Amino acid sequence: MDRLPAFAYLHPVWQGLTLVFGLYLSATGVRNIENPNFSVRKHKRIGRIFLIMIIAGAVFGKVIAASLPLGTFRMPGHVFLAVLITILAILGAVFGFQGERKRLRVRTGMMRAHPWFFVAVTALVFAQALMGLRALHIIKF
Repeated sequence: MDRLPAFAYLHPVWQGLTLVFGLYLSATGVRNIENPNFSVRKHKRIGRIFLIMIIAGAVFGKVIAASLPLGTFRMPGHVFLAVLITILAILGAVFGFQGERKRLRVRTGMMRAHPWFFVAVTALVFAQALMGLRALHIIKF
């Protein structure tokens, strides 16, 4: 593999930051999952930023991949997982927004499903990261 230009590393670094941000967001939500008095204002603000970061990361990945020479990376399934992660993050945000808006704070229905979307997102982001690290020849398996 030829040496990659520096800008090619923007996507994995951005996605790494997104993952750390998402883990922080999840931790604040999980710590307060049974707390009916949990103030969701900060959680919603951070959630919006996280959703923007996920979508921006997908766009960065596509733009950077398109700017590299054809065949630089071979990552079957990477785009599929990126689309799936984006869809699950959007669904999680919609379920959280709708559940909070409808005052379903007793953690039933949409609010009960909301965190599970992000558990799935986190697991798939780790799979994406492993796939990317393997493509960069940083890890082997």
